[in-house]
Parts: sequence; C-alpha cells; structure tokens
Amino acid sequence: MERRQGPDFWLKLFYIILSLGWLGLIAFQVLWWLAKPEMDTGLVRFHNIEMREDWVSEIAVWIPVVLTLCVLSSLWALHLQRIRGRRHLDGTGWSIWLLLALVLVSGTLFGLSYTR
Repeated sequence: MERRQGPDFWLKLFYIILSLGWLGLIAFQVLWWLAKPEMDTGLVRFHNIEMREDWVSEIAVWIPVVLTLCVLSSLWALHLQRIRGRRHLDGTGWSIWLLLALVLVSGTLFGLSYTR
C-alpha cells in the first residue's frame, strides 16, 4: 500500500520561491548587461565607433530591486526548508546558499562599479 501522496503545498511553494530566486539572478545578469557602459577596445578606438560611457539609469534602477527580491526569496526558502525539514539528514540546501552567495557577491560588485 502506497501512502505517499507527493509534494504538499509547502514543498511546491518552496520550489516556486527558489525558482523565482534563480530567475531573478538571471534577470539581474541581463539588466547588468543592458545597463553597463560599453567596453572600450582597441578595435572600437581604431574605427572611431561611438560608445556609451555611462550607465543607463532607467535600467540600472531596477537592478537593486531584482537583487533584493532574490535575497528575500532565498531567505524565505531557507526559512521554509528549516521549518519543513523533518529529518536531520534532509537536504542541506546548497542551492539556496549558492543563490544567496551569488546574489550578495553580485550586489557588491554592482555597488562598487555603478557610478551615476
């Protein structure tokens, strides 16, 4: 007799929150790529191609928002994992910790490189 019924509501919510956090990290990378100044290379200088030397502030204002949502989702996922973990040997949540570390490093790098 099979008594397992599959993942419950909280586990599904955990997966959704964690997936949104990782998608937010990808969104951060796209926003960073669109908003950052263009890279000055020798080929660009040789052909006298005009480049953008400043951040696109309309896009850059969304980067801290996305990073904050990523941090909140990873902290919420850590909290749900701690509450819902039934056994001591349940998963360590390495993907949550990795997401949190990547978001914090990304936020630090963005804060150091962003100039208005």
